[in-house]
This record gives sequence, structure tokens and C-alpha cells, in this order.
Amino acid sequence: MKKISIFGSVGFNIGDEAIAVAAANCLRTLDRDIEIYISSLHNNIINKYNGIDEFLIDRKSLKGWVKLVKQIKNSDIIVLGGGTMIQDKLGISLTRGMIPYMLQISIIAKFLNKKLVTLPIGVDKLNTRLGKILASHVLMKIDKLHVRDENSKRLAAIYSNKGATPVVSVDPAFFLKIEDEIEFSFMNKKKYVAISLVNENLETDKFLPAILKSIEFILENTDYYIALVPMDRRESEEISLFKIIRDNLKEDYKDKIKIINPNLNVYEITSILRNSQLLIAMRLHAMILSLGYTPIIGISRTTKTENFLNEYSDYYLDINKNKINSDEIINIINEWLQMPKTVVESKLTNQRKSVQQNFKVYRNSISELLRDN
Repeated sequence: MKKISIFGSVGFNIGDEAIAVAAANCLRTLDRDIEIYISSLHNNIINKYNGIDEFLIDRKSLKGWVKLVKQIKNSDIIVLGGGTMIQDKLGISLTRGMIPYMLQISIIAKFLNKKLVTLPIGVDKLNTRLGKILASHVLMKIDKLHVRDENSKRLAAIYSNKGATPVVSVDPAFFLKIEDEIEFSFMNKKKYVAISLVNENLETDKFLPAILKSIEFILENTDYYIALVPMDRRESEEISLFKIIRDNLKEDYKDKIKIINPNLNVYEITSILRNSQLLIAMRLHAMILSLGYTPIIGISRTTKTENFLNEYSDYYLDINKNKINSDEIINIINEWLQMPKTVVESKLTNQRKSVQQNFKVYRNSISELLRDN
């Protein structure tokens, strides 16, 4: 029985969790007998998903390192990803950051002669010399490198000095399936608009005032409620922004707005996103999980969101280019809400078809994880 261990950044970010769970589910359809372990920064994140085992990452203690090496030693295949694995935007040192973590896993895996592959990962523009040096070492150790878009392929070739041969595939979260209909009572079956924001030390004055005015417009001019959907479980991330929004609304509106419980699993979060009437989103995986199910007003803040929105959106906003204007968002909201239902459904159907066209590419990339060296 093959044993596969997936090393990513599951623990806080629900998008990373969706990637890992979707990939594990696809692997199980290809081979029911494999054992799948997903690393997690916290206990009881992965254990709630049937057929998937959890492996706790602890790089702060000798005991944690011993367990990590043992996990790699006892595995047949080591998988890195998904998400943006090659990036230094959130900080980097020899021991801190995503690239050093990937390098540590890669060195141990190759020392133990393990097959090292990736889920379709993102490769971002690197801003530091250290990031570029460490990225080169990681990319050159990978036996089969899958990336999620053409820009990641281009950057991977640059950072590896053309030593890596990346294959473009598709983010597994596009194909996350919800087997059973999930019902929620938080809106008492009322229609709602979902909102997904990002903190990550962004200049919130570039977008938060416009978001607040847009919410007020929706509450004043429609019967819709508002669902504030966190894609990161940390209080310091978008939950802190959601509380600012709630505290700044008129008292009359506060019973029509709900901060969604961040401890829901990926199926529950996905169901909330897909059943909304409209999604206003900054988080990439809020967009990915919703594509083809609900209209999306995207707000880009990174290369990865820009790539997604250029491919799937007719128009979007970009906080890197301009401060977000509330009138602009409201005009787009109005356009979607006034659009005939048949036209909206036609657009969503075309999006679903576009995603399904990539399913064969995605399935092939996942099946390669099971192949021998």
C-alpha cells in the first residue's frame, strides 16, 4: 500500500485546506488503497475529513523534527503544495517563510531518496536575493513540478536558471465536490451577498471604506443579507476587518450581517460561497471555489488574483493600481443584480464548462503522483 504525505500550509488558510482535501479526494478515486497524510500546523484540522490522516508539523522542537523526518522516511511519495509555495512577500529568512520550509522538506526527502513532486503550485515574483537563491535550490530538487498557470511556469524557469521543467496544470480547489447538500440556518434561507476580504498588512484605506459603502448600498436597496466569509481562521486576518465593518454599520443593519464561523470545514465554507447571490472577493480561493456558481466581483491585490481575474472575469478592480472607489463597485453590483437571470446563468454555465475543460489536465497531474520514478 502506497503512502503519500502532502506538505503544504494547512492550518490557518481555508484555501490551502481546500487544495489539499480536493487533491486527496482525487487521489482516492484513482487508488482506494493508498494512505494519504496531510501536514497541518494545528491538530484536528484534517482529521474531520474521512479517509485522510493528519500529520502535525512542529519545527520548533527536536521532537518535532524527529517526527517530521520519520514521516518522510515512512512515505513512498512526498508532495509539496498547493498554494503559492514560491513567494517571499510575507517575509523570509533562512528558517522563516514558505520557501525555507519547502527547502527543508526537499532536502530531507532527497537525502532519503524519496520521490518529490508538487501539486499545481503558484510561483510569485520574488523581491529578495535570498528568496531567489533558496527558490532555485527548491525547484532543482523537485522530480515533477506542476504549476497552476503560465506565469508561474515562466517564473519557475527563471528562478531555476531553466533547470526546472514545470508543467502547467490546474488548482485542485476548482474541482472540490460537495457530495451532500449542506443546509445552514444562519440566514434562515434568506438570500445574501458573500464578501471575502484580505488583511495581510494591506493598506485597508485603499478598499475598506468602499466595501463598507457597498454593503450599505446593498442593505438599503435590496432584500439581501450579508455573509462575511473568512478564508483565514486567524483573528488578525480578515475577521478583524469584518468586525470593523460590523461595528461601523448602522444599528438597524446589524441583524442583517453575519460573520461566518471560521471553524467550518471547506465543504461548509464552499457551500456558503456557492449559494450566495453575488460574491465580492479579494481571496483567490473564495473566487476559485465560487467560479461557475455565483457572479464574482473580484478585487485583485497579487499576481495570482490578477492571473485568475484576467482569465475568468470581464472586469475587476485592482488595489495595486488605484484606491477602490465605492461608486465603481456599486455600479458593478447594480449591473449584476439587474442582469436577467437567464443571462447570469448562461455566464455561470460557460464558466463551469471552461473549468471542466481543464479536468483531464488536472486528473493527469494528480495521477502522476502515483507513478513510480
